[in-house]
Amino acid sequence: MENSDTRRTGETILYRIVIGGPMATDWADWFGAVRVAPSGENSVLEVEVADQAELYGRLRRIHDLHLPLISIQVIDPSPPREEASPGADPTKPIGSNPNE
Repeated sequence: MENSDTRRTGETILYRIVIGGPMATDWADWFGAVRVAPSGENSVLEVEVADQAELYGRLRRIHDLHLPLISIQVIDPSPPREEASPGADPTKPIGSNPNE
């Protein structure tokens, strides 16, 4: 199976995870969160992850604490960058059909 995430090494994606119930901001380090904030009866975690495996690890921590997952949303929707293939025509946009 091919990995569709072609982000460069070192790039991260920012997610907003909403969990049910209050959570102290002290938990930010344990979750590896950029921020933990209250939102009504829920708590919002903002986490940066490099790939889906890291995201699943954060979600696993929520599961292991039996916290209800309300929602998860990508905050940084920047699309993955596409690399030009060797020998590509530099005058054509990346991703265009080279045979045209």
